[in-house]
Amino acid sequence: MVLLSLGLVAGFGAAGAEAQVSPEGGLALDVRRALHGNDELRAVQVSVEEGEATLTGRVPTLRAKSQAIERSLRVKGIERVVSELAIPRVEDQRQLAQAVAASIVAYPFYTMFDYVYGGIGDGVVTLAGDVTPERDKAAELVDRIARIRGVQAIRSTVEALPVGAADVRLRRVLAAGIFDNDFFHRYARLRLPPFHVIVRRGSVTLKGVVRDAVERRVMEQIVRRTFGVTRVVNELATERGP
Repeated sequence: MVLLSLGLVAGFGAAGAEAQVSPEGGLALDVRRALHGNDELRAVQVSVEEGEATLTGRVPTLRAKSQAIERSLRVKGIERVVSELAIPRVEDQRQLAQAVAASIVAYPFYTMFDYVYGGIGDGVVTLAGDVTPERDKAAELVDRIARIRGVQAIRSTVEALPVGAADVRLRRVLAAGIFDNDFFHRYARLRLPPFHVIVRRGSVTLKGVVRDAVERRVMEQIVRRTFGVTRVVNELATERGP
């Protein structure tokens, strides 16, 4: 086991001889150099044994931890990485959950045709739901949440909806039908309305919240009457109860 520290000299020869660095010490130095490109990783300590790099210390976020592992694996000669990196925890799990929810809502590509939900316990974020397939939204959301201080791990089963021109057209028609209705005019001004319309091969699931039972019923009727819709599941909640 060779521990890396600044100014490490692995061996001393006679006066005037060139200092020698063991192969594992050289690998540890290479990993350390790879981490130095990120200020958040400067405090990470590295040891290497038989091609396995062990990372210890503290990093500010889960994303920083992931970057440390990724950068280490890119070093030639490193076959495995063991992470013993610690991420600072936060006491207020409710505040952390709010930060995660805010990050999802603020994601610029999160629309009424996506729906992501989940929970948090002891810093571990669990995500589920469906997103449209035009970009890797699931991975991008994970990357955003990994930047939040206090998040220890993310378990995501968010799935991309199937690719299909018919569903793309149906989303466009449904949006026009909903926002053209008098009950939903006011939602058209919002970047992200409180309800979500999930389209999967002609099947439509309504999620989220509307004002009352009337809006819930009217939205379902609009969707059912839309050409191309094969099935409707109404899971809308109401602000005013049943």
